[in-house]
Amino acid sequence: MFPRNTLDLNRAVRAAANGRLTLAVRGGGTGTNGQSLTPGIVVDVSRHMDRILHFDAQSQNVTVEPGVILARLNAFLRPHGLFFPPTVSTATRATIGGMIATDASGKGSRIYGKTSDYIEQLDVVLSDGSDLTVRKLTATELEAQMAKDDLGGALYREVHRAVTEHADEITRVFPKMNRGLTGYNLQNVHSEDGSFDMTRLLAGSEGTLALTGKIVLRLKKIPQHRRLLVARYASFDGALRDVQELLSAQPSAVEVLDDRVLAVAKQDVTWTALERVLGSGSNFPVLGLSFVEFVGDDLDTLHEHISSASEILDQYSNHLIDYKAILDDEIISQLWTLREKSVGLLGRPQGNKQGVAFVEDTAVPPESLPEYVQEFRDILDGHGLTYGMFGHADVGCLHVRPFLDMLQSEDQSLIRAISDAVAQLTKRHGGLLWGEHGRGFRGEFSPLFFGEKLFLELCKIKEAFDPKDIFNRGKLAPVGEYAVDRIDTVPFKGTYDAQIAAPLREEYALSVTCNGNGACFNREPEMAMCPSYKATKDRRQSPKGRATLIRSWLRLRSLPQENTERQNLPQLSYELKDALDSCLSCKACATQCPIKVDIPSMRSRFLS
Repeated sequence: MFPRNTLDLNRAVRAAANGRLTLAVRGGGTGTNGQSLTPGIVVDVSRHMDRILHFDAQSQNVTVEPGVILARLNAFLRPHGLFFPPTVSTATRATIGGMIATDASGKGSRIYGKTSDYIEQLDVVLSDGSDLTVRKLTATELEAQMAKDDLGGALYREVHRAVTEHADEITRVFPKMNRGLTGYNLQNVHSEDGSFDMTRLLAGSEGTLALTGKIVLRLKKIPQHRRLLVARYASFDGALRDVQELLSAQPSAVEVLDDRVLAVAKQDVTWTALERVLGSGSNFPVLGLSFVEFVGDDLDTLHEHISSASEILDQYSNHLIDYKAILDDEIISQLWTLREKSVGLLGRPQGNKQGVAFVEDTAVPPESLPEYVQEFRDILDGHGLTYGMFGHADVGCLHVRPFLDMLQSEDQSLIRAISDAVAQLTKRHGGLLWGEHGRGFRGEFSPLFFGEKLFLELCKIKEAFDPKDIFNRGKLAPVGEYAVDRIDTVPFKGTYDAQIAAPLREEYALSVTCNGNGACFNREPEMAMCPSYKATKDRRQSPKGRATLIRSWLRLRSLPQENTERQNLPQLSYELKDALDSCLSCKACATQCPIKVDIPSMRSRFLS
C-alpha cells in the first residue's frame, strides 16, 4: 500500500489490529538485512509521504515525512547553510524514516553521531490505531505521561520499568563504542538528570513498535571547509594499524578500502579521478587505501590537523606507499563518490559469484580492528572464499562482502556457518554483528549480544507496544506464538533463480545479477538515472523493478506445464510488458548502475 498521510497509516493499523494482517514499512528499499521483507503488507512511504512540511532556520529544525530522501533534504537545507549530518553511502535514495528505523550513521559518525542524536520529535501510530507524540520529557513531564490511562501511558510505564529495574545490567551489557546496541536501545532512554527520551528506543526498532508519520529533526551548520588526505598502502593490515595513530590528528572520518574493492573500482568511471590525483603507478601493489577527512570552519586549524596526520604517516606508518593531501572540493567529492559506490561495486559478478551482504556491517572497538580483521579473514579463507572489505575504520565498523554463488545449495549453507562464526568473533572482541545497518533477519542473534535477561525485556517491550505482533512480524523480538525469523530459513533469491532454465538465465543474465542495491531509485535531478522511475516513483518502472519482473517471468516460463504457478504466466507477461513499455532506452542503467543492469537490451529480447 502507498499511504498519502498519517491518516492512511491510522486506517491501515486499525484494519490490521486483530492480528490477521501484518504491516512492514518500507522507505528507500536500500536495507541489506531484509528489514522490510515480509509475507504481509508492505507500507511503502516513499511514493507519497516524501514532503518537507516545515523549516525553522532560527531553531535549526525541520519537519519531514518518513519518505523524504536524505540527499533531497540536504539539497533543500544547503542554501541555508545547514545539513542533516548522518552520511550514508545510499544518500540518493535512503529515506529519513528508514534511517530512523536502523538508527543509521555512516561516514563521520565519530564526530556527528547517528540518526537518533538528531530526533527532536516523532509522531507515531500505535498498534491500536491511536497517535502518540514522542519527544524528550523532563522528570515532571514523564510522571504526567505515565499517569495517563491509555496505550501511550502504559508504554511509558513499561519502558520506564525496564530501564530502571535493569539499569546495572544495561550498563554492563551495552558495548562502550560508537556503534551502539540498537533495536531496542535501552541505554539512552533514561538520563541521569531524570529526563526520558522514548525516541531513543524507537530509533533502530525497524518498524516493529509503531509506524512513524512525522519527524522533527535537529540540524547542524555545514562546515565551511573540508580537506582529504589519501594514503596508499602495500597491505590492508597496514592501513588498519595506522588508524589509531591518525585519530590523534582529529579527523572527522577515516575510511579504508582493500585490494578487492580497489580492483572492482577500477572498472568504474570515477576511477579516473583517483588516478588523476595519485597517479596510476607505484613501486608496490596497492593493497589498501585510506581516506582521512578533516572538516571545520577554521582553515588554520584544519592545516594543523593535516600536518599532524602527515607527521604520523611519515614517522609511524605501516607499509605506507605514499599519501597526498587533497584541497579541491570537487575532487574530494569525486573520491567520496567512489567510496560510496563500494557497496554496489562488490555486487558485480565474478563468474557465477557475487558479493553477498549478511555479515557486512560488523563493528568492534577501533583499537581491536586489525586483530579482528585478521581473524575474520581466517574464517573466510577457511571456506576458500574471495571477499571485499571496506568501512569506517575510525569507529571500528567493517563492511564485508563474501563472494558466493547463491544458486548453489553449498554456498547457501555458508550463510549459517559464517554468520555463526562471525557472531561469536564479534562478541569475543566486545563488538556487534550489526554495526549500523540494523538487525533485520539477524534477530536470532539478539540473545547472544543482549544477554537472556535483557532480551526478555525486549520481548516484554515489544508485546506492550504490539500485542498482536502486527508490526514487521518475525523481526527483532518475538511475541506469543510468533518466533523471530532465522537467517537461513527465509527464502533466498538464489533458490528461485535456480529454477530458471539455464538458456534463459544466460540470455537474461543481467536481470539475475541485479543485487537490489537500489542505485536506480536515485531521484537526484542532476544525476543520470532512470527517468521513468523519477517521473512516476513507481518501482515497477525502475531498473530494479523491471529486472525483478523479468526474473519472475523467466522462472514461470521455466516451470513444468503442470505446475499451478505457471498459470500466472500470461498475467505476469502483460505486467512485464507494461513496465517495459515506459522504458525510454536511455541506457542510464547500463552506465550508472554498479552492476550494469542493462534494461533496454533485455527489453529488446523480451519484445522480440
